[in-house]
This record gives sequence, structure tokens and C-alpha cells, in this order.
Amino acid sequence: MKIMGIAPYPGLKEVMWKVAAEEPHIQFDVQQGDLVEGLELAKLAEANGYDAIVSRGGTATLIEQQVTIPVIDIQVSAYDIIRSMKLMEEFSEGVAIVGFKNITQGATVISEIMNRHYDVHTIYDESSALEQLQRLQPSFNVIIGDAITVRTAHHLGLNGVLITSGFEAVNEAVQTAKKMTSFKQTLLEDVRLLQEHVNRSCDHAFIIDQFGNVKTSTIQQPIKLKKNDSIASLYPDFYKLAIEQHPGTFHYEIHGETMSFQRVPFTKGSQSYFWISHIQSNLDLLDKEQGISITRTRKTDVASFSKMIASDQSLIQKTIARAKQCSVNPKPIWIIGKPGTGKSMFARAIHDTHAHGNESIYMTMDCRWFIGSFAKTIPHLKFGTIHIKNIDYITEQDGTTLCRVLESAEQQCKIIATSSTENIKSIYLKRWLQKQTLHLPTMIERKEDVSSISKLFVAHFNFKHGKQISGFQPEALDVLTTTDLPRNFNQLEEVIEYAVMNTESSYITSTAIRDGIEQTTSPPYENSIMLENNLSLDEMEKIIIESTLQHYEMNQSKAAEQLGISRSTLWRKLKP
Repeated sequence: MKIMGIAPYPGLKEVMWKVAAEEPHIQFDVQQGDLVEGLELAKLAEANGYDAIVSRGGTATLIEQQVTIPVIDIQVSAYDIIRSMKLMEEFSEGVAIVGFKNITQGATVISEIMNRHYDVHTIYDESSALEQLQRLQPSFNVIIGDAITVRTAHHLGLNGVLITSGFEAVNEAVQTAKKMTSFKQTLLEDVRLLQEHVNRSCDHAFIIDQFGNVKTSTIQQPIKLKKNDSIASLYPDFYKLAIEQHPGTFHYEIHGETMSFQRVPFTKGSQSYFWISHIQSNLDLLDKEQGISITRTRKTDVASFSKMIASDQSLIQKTIARAKQCSVNPKPIWIIGKPGTGKSMFARAIHDTHAHGNESIYMTMDCRWFIGSFAKTIPHLKFGTIHIKNIDYITEQDGTTLCRVLESAEQQCKIIATSSTENIKSIYLKRWLQKQTLHLPTMIERKEDVSSISKLFVAHFNFKHGKQISGFQPEALDVLTTTDLPRNFNQLEEVIEYAVMNTESSYITSTAIRDGIEQTTSPPYENSIMLENNLSLDEMEKIIIESTLQHYEMNQSKAAEQLGISRSTLWRKLKP
């Protein structure tokens, strides 16, 4: 028997693998995919002769409507719901439970039994989840629910806590799947062949028919299209250019930026199709420059102020209020705070508040790298936000040059600078930035927020690692609130992840926290790099990159983020 497990979130994938290990007599394979991605995996499983599919929630419902083999929905148990409620019990208000009926029916009964009032709201599809959470957004900042609800909450800038499924629920679903093995073989859609063609040809392409309907798409930027979208409705002028019957290149302005596209018409049977690929723009090419990162943000992709956890007595409340005031002022903003205090989060939240339209550009430049190309880069940005990181690293001469360039961009862009100190060498630059400053408190200065933030980290790492931890022992929280972590909340997150991964019981102990602190407070790896005087600049650079990769256990994404470069730049610099 062949069963395919499709997990909407990483933690469920781990639990499915544990169940698979207990079923040696069947082929139980596991993949991760939510909603449409999960549906595509299910169709592929059906075509490859799998007998049944095990999934959960909205993903299971969507798959069941599109395939002919049995689909078993992993039921959410009362224990799963109670565990999530227990984890969030410290939040006396501002918490709502939102999900499909299989969650909310049980949540209502459990709330009554536990004698705790939770606002419980039922949704019926993905669109109703967005509508419901938009209504709840002004009064709630923590949403307990299923994968669809949590993902939508994150897009709206709310904190989402997923109700995870344990071993028992997954095992019960697999046992049911073993009893439901009858199915009928069906043919693959013609679109699958088109999908393979696109995947082989280009990472930023899509195929439309003669009526402008998207048949398959891998394009995410500068426009995001998915199967069955109508480009004739979304971008009518683009559609007219795209369906010309001859191959070639055409240009189209999107969000104030002129983009280039390649068009290749072809036929399949009696139908006409058009293969469209995006040719990289100036900004896309600049994104590969060392120390520069460019992101196109949407209104729904927010790191908003509402997501920041802060008690009424917290020092950060005044900082948030001040940041909101600064966000509407066209003058530059200088954010000062020790490592891990949330400088980048504040910068992004200010950008989201300041951004206009459905999409905006968020450009980050790291002054730890050579800034000679910055002066050439900034004029390409006609709208959006320029975030200058580590501005206290810049030399006096470069700082003065950069300041003149930023002054010229100030009218069309929001300028945000961040640093760990106030030691800016260029007096000219420092005076210009001092018009609006924000000072972020350290973690030890925000003791009253540590417990709530730590529990949200636990919920996140439960989701990531397939754990079912319910909270902390009191002594563990005491250690967290009385320890001055050098890297503040960045280190707190690492400590909690270490503790979650190394805890087998329901509650994290003080020992696990102390071990996590010890593991994450080793001497900074940068200081241990020994560079000989006779090395060339390229050789020194390669040593630093390789050391950073080793520190992050060869995780290229984390290493690139630490170094302030894109992954493509990292790959290029590692080439022999």
C-alpha cells in the first residue's frame, strides 16, 4: 500500500515521519505543502499510483475536491486544542480562536469546561479567513487557529499560534487510510506538461492561453500570478502586448518601474498559447550587488507595529508611538539600539506604514560592505524605503558622500538609518540624521515583555520542529527575565529554539534555558577569525565567508543575511 502524507506546516511533517517509522509494512511518504502547493503534490501522488492521501484542515478539504483517491483529514483532538490554549493562557485578552468548524466546535466546549472566555469564530474558506481576521484586527493581536488562519494572521501583522496535531491524531488518520484503499486511475492534466516546460526554461515565467488565462506560472516578481488567474482582467494593457503572434521583447510599466518581458507564441492542438518570461530590471541586477538587498513588499506582507508584543508598562510602547509619528514625517529616521533589539523590525514597520499603493520597494544597504556602489544604486529607486544598516561603520569621507546622495533621494523615498552606537564619523551625516531619532530598549529593560515573547517563540518552534510544548516552568522564566543577553531578543530566540529542541516534556526547565544561554553566548565567531597580513582582499573575503558558513552550519540563507549580501552574491564569491 502506498500512502502520501501532505503536511501543511513543517512540524506536522516531522510527526508524520514518526508515524511512518511505526508502519514498516506500507510505503508512507511525506511531503510538505499548504493549500494549492499541497493540491499539486496530491495530484502528482494520484498520478503515481498512491492509494490514499493523509492531510489536515483546509488543505485536506481542497485536495478532496480535486482527486478521486481517498483523502483522510487528520482530526484536531481536544488535547491539541487544550495545549494551545494553555500556552496562551497568560494573555487575558486580545486572543481569539479562528478556524474551520472541526476546530471551533471543540474550542467552544473546551472554553466552557475550562471556565475561560475565548472569542471563537468559524470560517468556511480562505477568503472568509481574511475577512474575519480583518474584522478582529483592531481588538486582537494573537490568533489561535489552523494553518490557513495563522498564515493569514501573519500577513495582516497579527501573531498566529497554530493548533498542532500530535502523534495519536496522525496515527489514527493513517489507520483509517489503510482501510480505504480503493481508487480509480485518472489522466494527468495537459497543464502538467506546460509546467515542466516552464520549470526547465525559466524561474520567472508563465504561460497564458489566447484568452489571457494563466495555465501555469513560476513568476513571483515583479508580478505574482498563479494558475487560473486572468491576466486579461488583471493587466489588460499587458495582455494586448503579450498575445501578439510573433516572438520578441516588449516593455511594460509596473508600479512605476519599466519591466522587460520576452514573448514566445506556440500551439498545442487547436489552442494558441504564449510563453512569457521576465527579463531582469535594473533593480533586480542591483539586488546582486554586495551589501544590497531589494524586496518588493505588498500591503499584506507586513511587519507591522501591531505584531510587536508590548505590555502597557513596557518602555517599548513610547518607542512605538514615537516611530508612528516619525513614519509620517518626510525627514530621515535614525534608529539606535544594541544588537537584537529590533532595529530592522522597526525599520520595516515604518516602511509598511509609510508605503503607498499595493506594492512598494524596500531597499537595504549594509555599510559593513564597500559603499562605493550605493551612490549609483540609490537613484534607481523612485519610490519606497531606503534602509541604511550599520551606518556607524561608515568612514567620514564616505559618510559625507552618502549623505549628499540620500538628501537628493529624500523627496521620493523614506530614509531610515540603523546603528548599534551613535558614533558616526561624518559630522555632516550625523547632523542630518539627528532630526528624528529612536532609541530601542534592551531586553533586560523590557523584562515585562520577555514572558509573552518567549511563549510566542515556543509556539513558532513547536510549529517548526513538530513539538507539543505547553510552556515554561516558573524557574525557567525567572532565568530569562534576570539574564542580560548580549544579543537581546535575537539571542532569546536562539535560546528558546535550543530549549524546545532539547525538551521532551511538556514544560521547558531552567536547566534547558541555562544550557541554551551557554550555547548561544560563546565568543563571537568573527573575533576568532585569524587573518594574515599578506593575504589579498579576495582571500580575506573568502575566509570570512567560509567561517560564517561554518558558524551557521552551512546554512547559506542565514550566512548571507549575516554578511548583508544576497544568496546569489554568496554563491558567486565562493566560486573558484
